Amino acid sequence: MGDQRLVHRTNIMARAEVAWVDSSGNERMLVGMLEETSPHGACLRVNEPIAVGSKIAVKWRREEFSGIVRHYKRQNSEYIVGIQREMAASARRPS
Repeated sequence: MGDQRLVHRTNIMARAEVAWVDSSGNERMLVGMLEETSPHGACLRVNEPIAVGSKIAVKWRREEFSGIVRHYKRQNSEYIVGIQREMAASARRPS
């Protein structure tokens, strides 16, 4: 069965800096590869897991954005991290 997503995702391979606060309250930062991006999310490849629910900041050559880690999975010695972007206040639908 094919992948049927509602939002177009762009495959890229770009170096990105990732920052977050771990469960112990320590500020963490690492460099990973941004592999996919869309208006609502992104996918990163990093060398250590980032806990689901962590708020992270991502910076790469084209933009900076923040989001919440929604899932991760181990792939060999790396981790694939799925991020849901935080929407800017002007982009949110009114309540």
